[in-house]
Amino acid sequence: MGHHSQRELLVRLLRSLCTRSLWFEAEGPKCVELTLFDQPEHKRSLLHLLNIQQEMPNVPVHGMIVRLELRGRTPAKLAVVPSGETLSYKIEGRSMIFTAPELKDYRMLCLEYS
Repeated sequence: MGHHSQRELLVRLLRSLCTRSLWFEAEGPKCVELTLFDQPEHKRSLLHLLNIQQEMPNVPVHGMIVRLELRGRTPAKLAVVPSGETLSYKIEGRSMIFTAPELKDYRMLCLEYS
């Protein structure tokens, strides 16, 4: 899908088929790929952010807004892995919203919950 209009059409189609809200969404450039792995046995979710640009070196991404659905969970801590730096967030309805730290190439975030 090389054209932005094709991507937008796919996103709209997927949203129209969803009966529940999406687990996560991000407001950022299309070169950033997000993957979320929930680990209920450890009471945490791991969010992977990958910056994949055609031209190297990557231009860092700043100020990307991420929304995670809590689905009944209560957040305890949101931190950068492996540094442990905690990130601030706010709760809006059933979602957690935060600004991702600077993304050069790859970053992993851990949400601990109860």
